[in-house]
Amino acid sequence: MSRKKGDANFTDAELLASRKTIISLQINAKRLLDKAIKTGDLLDLAKASQAISIEGYASIQLIKVQEDLGRALVTNKIISSPSSARVSAMGTMLETVDGGAGTAVIKLMVEKKV
Repeated sequence: MSRKKGDANFTDAELLASRKTIISLQINAKRLLDKAIKTGDLLDLAKASQAISIEGYASIQLIKVQEDLGRALVTNKIISSPSSARVSAMGTMLETVDGGAGTAVIKLMVEKKV
């Protein structure tokens, strides 16, 4: 779970596997903590403390990965299609530049609101 700047973003499968791993760590930490509370043994308490620390570290790392993904989505936001205002503006610009020739496709797109 050590990552450096510039590492590739996690895929969906890697994120799912990471989440499942953290859930397993949480379940194990809870089980060890319950056992430590029940027995009162210092060794059981140390094991529970270690499990909680590992789970906390893994959770923090996953949150950092998710933050990186969020930043990538915002930074690389792709507009799927131009707005009708942009298409109209492009049509107007092309009419001005070429005297109206070659703008039939854009006008058709505006009319059909593609």
